[in-house]
Amino acid sequence: MPDTNPTRRLSKSRFQVGVKCAKALWLRVHRQDLADEVSDNRLHDQNVGTRVGELARQRFPAGALVGEDYQHQIEALEHTARLVASGVDAVFEGAFEADGVDLPKAE
Repeated sequence: MPDTNPTRRLSKSRFQVGVKCAKALWLRVHRQDLADEVSDNRLHDQNVGTRVGELARQRFPAGALVGEDYQHQIEALEHTARLVASGVDAVFEGAFEADGVDLPKAE
């Protein structure tokens, strides 16, 4: 069963932070009050990521978007599983779990 505490989940953005700096990831999960403010560079990266997702959906119109946000991980996991089982051409913003580690949608 997925961990329902959103502060302990591994999102794409948290993974990227952790790759760059393990201490920054720890602070983001356990001491958000000490974390740096969102930088202009990070906002730019998020906007670029959003645009790439939009372009991917245009390029693969037969795909399906998992619309649940990071606060609804169980629903996102179930929706993703249904889409994969249905054989849809592409799944956008899917949520996955493997060996007890959830890979949810971005925060």
